[in-house]
Amino acid sequence: MMKTAGDAERVSSPQRIIRNTVFSTFSELSMLFTSVFFLLATRFLGDSGFGRFSIALAFVGLFSLVIVFGFSYSITKVIVRRRREAGAFVSNALTLQALLTIVCLALCMAVAFLLKQKYDAPLRWLMLIVLAAEALKSYTLTLRSAAKAMGGFHYDTIAMNAERIFLLALGGGLLIAGRGVFTAAWILAASRLISFLVLFYAVRKLSPDGFQRPSRLMCRMLLSESWIYVVQAALWRIYDFIDVVILSLMVGSGFQPVAWYNAGKKFLEGLWILPNILTEALYPEIASRHLISKDLVRRLFGRSLKYLIIVGFAVSIGTVLMSKTIVGWLLSPAYRNTSKVLLVFGIAVVPSYLCYLFGNTIIAINLQKREIAVSAARSAFNVISNIILISRYGYLGAAFATLATNLFAVGLYAIILHRAGLRVTSHFIVFGKSIAALVILAPVYWIVSGLHPVLQCTVLMPLFGLILFWFRMFERDEIEVFRMGILEKIRRIVGYSRGAEK
Repeated sequence: MMKTAGDAERVSSPQRIIRNTVFSTFSELSMLFTSVFFLLATRFLGDSGFGRFSIALAFVGLFSLVIVFGFSYSITKVIVRRRREAGAFVSNALTLQALLTIVCLALCMAVAFLLKQKYDAPLRWLMLIVLAAEALKSYTLTLRSAAKAMGGFHYDTIAMNAERIFLLALGGGLLIAGRGVFTAAWILAASRLISFLVLFYAVRKLSPDGFQRPSRLMCRMLLSESWIYVVQAALWRIYDFIDVVILSLMVGSGFQPVAWYNAGKKFLEGLWILPNILTEALYPEIASRHLISKDLVRRLFGRSLKYLIIVGFAVSIGTVLMSKTIVGWLLSPAYRNTSKVLLVFGIAVVPSYLCYLFGNTIIAINLQKREIAVSAARSAFNVISNIILISRYGYLGAAFATLATNLFAVGLYAIILHRAGLRVTSHFIVFGKSIAALVILAPVYWIVSGLHPVLQCTVLMPLFGLILFWFRMFERDEIEVFRMGILEKIRRIVGYSRGAEK
């Protein structure tokens, strides 16, 4: 299909790109509402109730991949190619997902029933509600991709904010009122129904052809376009959820150890917003520069690696020092063991950040197959390490397995990047200076160790930055940009103060 001049202008307009970026940012920032909801669930469901909720989410998460089936990726490509048939593609994708939901339901409940000695009847009913929520999420992912492919980023922002504000407002209120884990699951499902309905309306409005009846030919085409994404998504699902499932099967009776571990894991996932912001901005830049010059890629990759290491070490220091305080402030006394999990996860911050950067870089320079190979090896390593370490150390073993898996993945990524001409070893000086800064801080920590952890962080983290500055971690142009930014802010503040005096 030929594009008109208007179409070309609409696709390439910088104003439209900026507008879409702004809407996408507001969509992603609304995840904070979801994070607060799960924080409230952790606190008010208690360790036993939150343990049940965590198991249901993780167990169903392993199977709900069947419903997603890569349509959220493939639908973008087919709509961009054949915009006039967008509604037909979406209706066929949703029909396939509805049929796949039945398959997922059968698999999930069959396996749960086989494990009935561990997963009792109330937990299996909870899994059914969570499965409904995950099915709606899967449909919504397809609709989100379709809406964005047709330029409806504003609808996506409205839908995501409506879902997550509803989840926090009603779900959070009911959790505080002590309504229990089943209420939390139903509210989760209801919130996802809201976003589904908003996006269903949006896609129907945006589609030139409206929604059409399903056709076998188009269903086959969608399955053919989507299956390749299933492999990568399956490997990510295993990595994301298998630790909680293995822990639930190996810790004996009770759900408390699962809650202690997963509360710490949720906190670590919240910290991933920092590398996610960097890598989301970095990905298109590396992808475009890769087509021009490897030297440009090396320079951008090197600076990104440096910034991520610095931020990662700072976050690691704060997490380790504040582990007990975080649990005391945000959770109930029943979660005191979560502070031990946070200590391990604090050490895991830097390698987990590097995995984000390295994985996105490999994809950006067109090495997707090697990324799949790393994901497969990482998932296998994660399963094996969880089984070994949980059997020996319980819930802490799951945290150690996460740390070990991230270190293992960083090593594999470094080998691939080295062969692609992006030598991670050439940046060891950044690691060395960061570690040296920590060594220098050790006597200072001994002096301030009697203070409150917040005061410790207030003293140690700025010192960490000053030591790195003294070590000449930053280049002249970086210092100049930083200096000019600070001076500009000071001028604005002074100018505002003088204006107020007049």
